[in-house]
Amino acid sequence: MFNIDNIYDIIGVKFLRPRHIAGIVLKEYGICNTINDTIHIDTQDQFLYNFQNVYFYDQEPVYDIKTLSRFVNSDDKDVDHPKFMANNILATSEKNSSKVDAVCVHNNLTKWYYFYHAFASLDWFRSIQYMPKTENIWEGASFINLNNLYTGPRIYRLLFLSELYKQGLFGEGIISYNCDGYQQELVNNNFINQEQKGQISTWCKQANNKFRLQTCSYENDHGSAESELPLWTSGFWHVVSETCFYEKTLHLTEKVFKPIVARQPFLLLSTPGALQYLKGYGFKTFDNVIDESYDNITDPYERIKAVTKILKQICNMSESEKKQMYYKIEDAVEFNFRYFYDSFGDYCWDELITNFNTALTESDQKCLEYSTNNKCEWVEPCYFQRSLLDLPSKHGLKMKKLFKQ
Repeated sequence: MFNIDNIYDIIGVKFLRPRHIAGIVLKEYGICNTINDTIHIDTQDQFLYNFQNVYFYDQEPVYDIKTLSRFVNSDDKDVDHPKFMANNILATSEKNSSKVDAVCVHNNLTKWYYFYHAFASLDWFRSIQYMPKTENIWEGASFINLNNLYTGPRIYRLLFLSELYKQGLFGEGIISYNCDGYQQELVNNNFINQEQKGQISTWCKQANNKFRLQTCSYENDHGSAESELPLWTSGFWHVVSETCFYEKTLHLTEKVFKPIVARQPFLLLSTPGALQYLKGYGFKTFDNVIDESYDNITDPYERIKAVTKILKQICNMSESEKKQMYYKIEDAVEFNFRYFYDSFGDYCWDELITNFNTALTESDQKCLEYSTNNKCEWVEPCYFQRSLLDLPSKHGLKMKKLFKQ
């Protein structure tokens, strides 16, 4: 599997350059005020003009629809003329996102979905497959749960921790958290109600501002890319605090693959349907020993309480009962580990290619429909060869004259 740092170079060379498509990414996700906040993938050395752009907003979910809109409108079009309208493509790692769909409709974009964080995880965790398996994992703490950011929609993490505290489970697991400056966040946060704010405040007053278990520093390095297998396997179950929870989207990150490479069972704190979404990629879950209907609960707090209820049942088990539980899920745990390293990358790569070709076909069809409806006969011959070098000479001359207007 390739290094994730080179993914845009690989996509550029393999998919964009042969089709004369430009690729544009953000320097920092969530920030796009000017074109200086973007980077162009090097795909333009073989031709004179690009007729389409692919905007890569694929590393993070869309929190601010205005930022995404500025991003897809940040680049000056190669042809600025009322008779010309290229249909550009948005690369996204979100499924079923109303925000992404709205931006695509408003800006005449075709959506190209692929699982960015699958490739990131395969890169970051590739060495773990050679490490020895942790035996008797049920003998450790009942669970492990790692948290850091808690602002905005990620406030659910503090709500979950406060629920653990409320249910007397805080001492049963290995937990990291950060609630420094929580008071101001509770004042401004609109994802939780007053009662939930009070519950969080009660817990935060009992906690230190930070309790970090990880050896890496999230402020100074790429903490998400660190492999800390001894830490992950210090607990029996892994409670995954994903990036998205309140949002109406499906978006998973490297976090969900930590228990998979650690050969752990897991509970998933994410948006409704996220567990089923993961299963759609071929992974197995653990509905033979726990009630996984929490994945279908749409009310966020009820979903938290359902996960907490499962944890309470696990924490109340004897060591012998935990051992028997593990034996019932051992095959699934081993399957997930092997599947991740043996087949998952090929599945995601095939999906990327298939979805790209589908998006390109749809984009071309929109261009053809536009040219037909607006009687732009000079557009049709480049359907869409995308380069003046590829156009028949008489049509190339028409376009060159057009550019001078």
